Amino acid sequence: MSRLAELIEELCPDGVEFRRLDELFATRNGYTPSRSDMSAWDSHDIPWFRMEDIRENGGILDSALTYVSSSAVKKGVLFPENSLLVATSATIGAHALITVPHLSNQRFTSLQLKDEYRKHFDYRFLYYYCFVLDAFCLDHVNVSSFPSVDMRAFRSFKFPFVPLAVQREIVRILDQFTTLEAELEAELEAELEARRTQYEHYRNHLLSMTALKQRCGEIAVRKLGEVGVFHGGLTGKTKADFVDSPDASAFVTYKEIYSRIEIDSIPVGRVQVADKEKQLALQYGDVLFTGSSENSEEVGMTAVVTSEFSERVYLNSFSICFRWSEELFDPGYAKHMFNSPEIRREIQRCASGVTRFNLSKKRMEKISVPVPPLEVQHEIMRVLDDFDALVNDISSGLPAEIAARRAQYEHYRDRLLSFPEKAASRSNAS
Repeated sequence: MSRLAELIEELCPDGVEFRRLDELFATRNGYTPSRSDMSAWDSHDIPWFRMEDIRENGGILDSALTYVSSSAVKKGVLFPENSLLVATSATIGAHALITVPHLSNQRFTSLQLKDEYRKHFDYRFLYYYCFVLDAFCLDHVNVSSFPSVDMRAFRSFKFPFVPLAVQREIVRILDQFTTLEAELEAELEAELEARRTQYEHYRNHLLSMTALKQRCGEIAVRKLGEVGVFHGGLTGKTKADFVDSPDASAFVTYKEIYSRIEIDSIPVGRVQVADKEKQLALQYGDVLFTGSSENSEEVGMTAVVTSEFSERVYLNSFSICFRWSEELFDPGYAKHMFNSPEIRREIQRCASGVTRFNLSKKRMEKISVPVPPLEVQHEIMRVLDDFDALVNDISSGLPAEIAARRAQYEHYRDRLLSFPEKAASRSNAS
C-alpha cells in the first residue's frame, strides 16, 4: 500500500467532506487601470497579471510581465499573496497561484482563502485542485459573443476538506510527476519547435514576394477592397440566443479563428437565428479575422473556410469576414498566405487602440496581396499542407506523442485528486 493510501485509510476512512468555494474563499474581480492615466503605468511597483503570464511562465508565479504603479490600486487594497487567479471570461480553463501581493486584469477572478481556513490548506494543493475547477468552469459557460463562466455555479463549486497530511503527500507526488513530465515534454517540444521553425522558414520563403517573382516573373498585386467585401459577424444577439440546441445554427467562435488557420468542419457552437434575420452565412473561401485583441501582435488572426458546409454557419460578432468577389485564390492556398509574415504585418497595421486593439475594415481594404497563377498556388499549397501535417497534426507524429503524455499526466493527476465524499457531507449538500 502506498503512503498516500495509508494516509487516506487512516485519516479519512469514511470519505472526505466537501465545502463550497464561497465558504472557503473571498472573491474579487481583476481590473485594468486606465491607460490614459500615465501615472498608473510609470513604475515597477506592483505585478499585474494577464493570461500571457500563464502562457509564458506557467501556473505558479512570483513576478509578472507587466507592472503598475501603487496609484493604480483601487482603495489601496492589493490581492494578497497565495491568491489563486482563475480565468472566468475569454480564455476559460486556466488558473495560477500567485505567491506575492499583486493585481490582475478583469479576465480573472481572484480566490483569497479566508483567515479561518488558512491553517487547513496547503496552497499548492489548492493550486492542483484548481485543475478540477478549470474543467468545471469549461462545463458552466454562458455562451455568447464573449464567453464567461456562470458565476452562480462557480461559487457553488466544492473543494475537498482533506487532512493536511494527505494534501502534502499529494503535492509531493504531483510535484515530482509534474517535474518528470515537464522534462520529457520539453524534449519533445524542443524537437517540435525545431520542425515548426523549419516549416515557418520554408512557408515564409515560398510565400514571399521575392520567391513568387522568381517563380512566376511579374506577378499581379491587388488590394482587398478591389476584389472583395468585408462583413461583420452576428448582430443583435443576446446571451439567450446562444443555446445548445439541435434547432440552433452553428457559428464560428473567436477562439476557433484564433487557434486555427482553416475552418474545415461545422463548428459546435450554436446560436438561434430566425429566417427573417439578415445575418451573414459563411461560404467556402471566406477569410475570417479576429476583430480585436489585448495586444497588437495577436489582432487579426486569420482562418479560411475550406469546406462546403451542409448547413448555415454564422460568424462570431467579434470577428470579421472577407468575401472575394473574384475567384483569385484557392482557399487552401489563402489559409497559408494570410498567415505569412508579410501579410500579417499588413493586417497588424490596420489595428488601433490602447487597452484593446481593433481592426479597421476601411484600412484592411487597402491591404495588397500578390496573386500568383492558380497552378502555382496549388503546388505551394500541396507542399505546405504536407509540411504542416508533419508538425501540427495532433493525430500523428510529435504533436500526438506530446498530447498522449499530457493526457497521461492529467489522468494521473485527476485520479489523485478524486476523493469519496463523506456521507454526512452528501446529506448536508442535499
